[in-house]
Amino acid sequence: VLADIAAVDLALRNGLATVAAGGLREKVAKPHYTRSLPARDALRRQADRLFFAELWARMAAGSDAEQGALRLAFVNTLAGIARDEFDRALPAIPCASLMRPRAETRGRRQLEYGLAKAVKGLQAEETHVDA
Repeated sequence: VLADIAAVDLALRNGLATVAAGGLREKVAKPHYTRSLPARDALRRQADRLFFAELWARMAAGSDAEQGALRLAFVNTLAGIARDEFDRALPAIPCASLMRPRAETRGRRQLEYGLAKAVKGLQAEETHVDA
């Protein structure tokens, strides 16, 4: 459960840091990551509310396939929350108005890449278990 939360948190952090860096991923530095903290805190608060229910559901799952399905559903839920927090955080991140469209597009792409990577890893595990 914690690894799933961390993967989604990382995607949100990288997406917002990219926006803060004006869309230039190679220019991202510690101050840019700091801009993502309020959104990441909000994500963690919501993840905390879901944590124990998810943990008990996984413990009650009878098979690896059931656990994989639960895990995938949990990551998809967290991904939706991360997207909402990303959208809420955008107006608070300073960026030159000329660069904002590019920065937001690249930041969203970075977020979606991180979320897709988390989901793809779970689907690969699920395929491996089924084989």
